[in-house]
Amino acid sequence: MQYRFTLLFILLVVALFSAAQDTLFIHQVYRVQKGKSLSIKPGTVVSFAAGARLEVAGSLLAKGTKEKPIRFTSADKDESGAGIVITGANPAERIEFNQVKFINLLQPLRFEPFWSRKEVEINNFEVANCKSGESVFYISNSLKNLNRKPIQLTIKNGQLTNNYAGILIENSGSQGISIHLDSLTFFDNKLEGLDDNLGMLHLSLGEPFHAANLRIGALAFHRNSSSEKNDGLTLSGVADTIHVKSIYSKPGYRAVT
Repeated sequence: MQYRFTLLFILLVVALFSAAQDTLFIHQVYRVQKGKSLSIKPGTVVSFAAGARLEVAGSLLAKGTKEKPIRFTSADKDESGAGIVITGANPAERIEFNQVKFINLLQPLRFEPFWSRKEVEINNFEVANCKSGESVFYISNSLKNLNRKPIQLTIKNGQLTNNYAGILIENSGSQGISIHLDSLTFFDNKLEGLDDNLGMLHLSLGEPFHAANLRIGALAFHRNSSSEKNDGLTLSGVADTIHVKSIYSKPGYRAVT
């Protein structure tokens, strides 16, 4: 009799968990260990308590759809969650975001120094109302050549609106990472971070610089503001020139030459 009761209780817990899968609550720190993978299904809301974070040492696959995007947001609109932190050198694993929204987080996506993955793809995304002044995507120096091939990093088809900082990528164009940026739109943002010399998209260029490892397609900047007037693309490093296919002053308008 006790066995049947225990089994019934377990089945009830599983059923309740399955019914609640559309919302994933992060209360403090939720860790994905090395060698493990977290897959988030379309339509899921990942809700962070104040200061809570999702720490990923393995793989993270967040693949929504146009009809059912995945939302990463804060449970309390007045006390933001920290966001997602990618850690560790794991060149066999991957990070993928597709059809996702990051809303009201301290720093939606942070790659800790000396990280490594086989591939990172961030596609069809929105970032909005992140007002801590921290870069909404901070991609620090990666660990080089663990698998003798550059990390493939793609960020494309994104819209950033009403944030207090932009995207910062370190060591861009270095030998250890191949970066592709395309169709990124920044509008109605206000740069209020610790260093407002950084634009909405800041690339710290690697040394030595390999132009083939930095491909930039279309970028659009509109109605962004900064006390230093650096509200578009900014660069630092030793390279004399980089190639950008198009920079638009307004979405849908002519390219800036």
